[in-house]
Amino acid sequence: METNEQLVVRFQAGDESALIPLLCQNNALIWKAIHKYHRNSEQECDDDLEQVAKMALWQAAMRFNLSTGNKFTTLATLLIQQAIRRELDKHSTIYVNRANYSGDPDHLKEAKQAARDLARKTVRFDQLKDDDRKFDIAERSANTSLGTVLDS
Repeated sequence: METNEQLVVRFQAGDESALIPLLCQNNALIWKAIHKYHRNSEQECDDDLEQVAKMALWQAAMRFNLSTGNKFTTLATLLIQQAIRRELDKHSTIYVNRANYSGDPDHLKEAKQAARDLARKTVRFDQLKDDDRKFDIAERSANTSLGTVLDS
């Protein structure tokens, strides 16, 4: 059985058949990343995320540089997680029309609450309520995202 690195070298040399065993060997890595960011068991969404993750693995195979001394899975994990987060963000972005934002504290309060709701949806709230530190991090992340949206 070839290592990931050997399969990637074959793939980069033009042997596209090396991609199939590479995908098979890293299937657990793909699903681990999917379940890390998406705990709901919606089959349709999981299938979409699986495709996104497989495309990220393909990109990792194209970008991997053996001379760095790193393992292929290091780059693959990073690209897969980024791709999954981007895909989930596409479906959970809060858009605030700056022209309609008057600076009224109630509008800001509603927008912050929407950002908190988003953070709870992304990171399961029932897991966070026992650990206030994690909840504070998720809330700060949501507020940072909201600030970015409001500033744009």
